[in-house]
Amino acid sequence: MKIIFCVSSVSLFNSGGMNRVIADTLPILRSRGIPYLLICPRSLLTLCKGLTHLIINNPFSYDFIVFNSLAAVRRKNKYWKVLFYLSKAFSWKKIIYWHEMPSYFEKYKNLNAFEAGQILRLFNRKRILHLTVSESNSKLVDEFFYNATKRLVYNTIDAKRLTGWNRFHYPSIVTIGSVQEIKGTDIWTKVAVEVCKKNSQAHFLWCGSVFDNELYQKCLKEISANNLEDRVQFIGYVSNPVILIQYSYLFFLPSRSDSMPLVVLEAMACGKNVIYYDSGGAREALGDFGILIDDFDINKTITTILEYLDNFDEGRDMVNENLMHRFQQNFTPEIFTERFLNSI
Repeated sequence: MKIIFCVSSVSLFNSGGMNRVIADTLPILRSRGIPYLLICPRSLLTLCKGLTHLIINNPFSYDFIVFNSLAAVRRKNKYWKVLFYLSKAFSWKKIIYWHEMPSYFEKYKNLNAFEAGQILRLFNRKRILHLTVSESNSKLVDEFFYNATKRLVYNTIDAKRLTGWNRFHYPSIVTIGSVQEIKGTDIWTKVAVEVCKKNSQAHFLWCGSVFDNELYQKCLKEISANNLEDRVQFIGYVSNPVILIQYSYLFFLPSRSDSMPLVVLEAMACGKNVIYYDSGGAREALGDFGILIDDFDINKTITTILEYLDNFDEGRDMVNENLMHRFQQNFTPEIFTERFLNSI
């Protein structure tokens, strides 16, 4: 078995979650002796580099090509169709691995009708395998690629809990994600401000780059108006956010839509309690061990966080063993790789 991955970035670890999943899978493939090739058709140069390696390794010897997410087959990944048509010439089985929610694809389809139409025409076929990261995400295939074959493989991340006991001095609630409406940055700000007004020890940290600057400035203004700049903070991108999760008291996921958030898997691996909304795959990942807030109820979110903060003990590490066990049983790279290989 030999696999080609069509990816949207030459730097998998510094890219989106979809590429991190592949990056964390590659060491397992190597350990199993399964050859693979990464090709990023983002530019003519990166395409030619990939094709050079392909020729050296004999294109006829490959069995599968995996187009990793919508990002792999969009206009920004300019030359992905070259690989699609090469797959016909060399008889590679075509697989597309979806990481997007149906609402995201619907919006994309409305904004890019021609481009989306081409993707639908090429991939809405029974002989093309569609892999999905959650039941919520798999509805995308049911709605738009109903002729295709679908299998659920979930997501993975190589999230190792740090050794030793670590904790911020103050009870800190951590959120990780890009600053934008779909990630619920406005919800997070309202919750953080109200919690901090009622609990003088609470700190909220948002880790992630700014995608929507207008929303970011609006949130900063709200924080400043309440004189909470020292306790409600956007700290930007952090290359290893598991450190923040490890040091936190709670993990808060305010996303409005998220197919299978890797940050939740990281929080699970650290044994951190997760407060979240029913916005996609998080519920499937957490099972019965997360703290689900119905209907994006901000007041209930505030009350729930305050109740947890009332139990804060600086000298005690709050670890949810059930979440750690659930991660180890379902979402490690080894388990994902086994599920992935069995699916293709």
